[in-house]
Amino acid sequence: SLMKRYVDICVKHRAVFHLWTHPWSIVEEGGSSERMVKTALEPVFAHMAQKRDEGLLHTGTMGSLATALEMDGRAAPAMSAQN
Repeated sequence: SLMKRYVDICVKHRAVFHLWTHPWSIVEEGGSSERMVKTALEPVFAHMAQKRDEGLLHTGTMGSLATALEMDGRAAPAMSAQN
């Protein structure tokens, strides 16, 4: 699938693969999300789990990525609100 190819490209280039969705994006006409989850998302999650288990991929939240980049010095620290 296209998403699995993107995962492989990101692994190869040590880049970020950001996967996001909203509940209404995966619900098909008629109110069922099962087909979308089974045919599109589960294979991608399995592929990502395999790459993670091989030590080639790290999974995390956007917050954990931001924290890691800040600690590594590759991102500016988050700005705090000034009173």
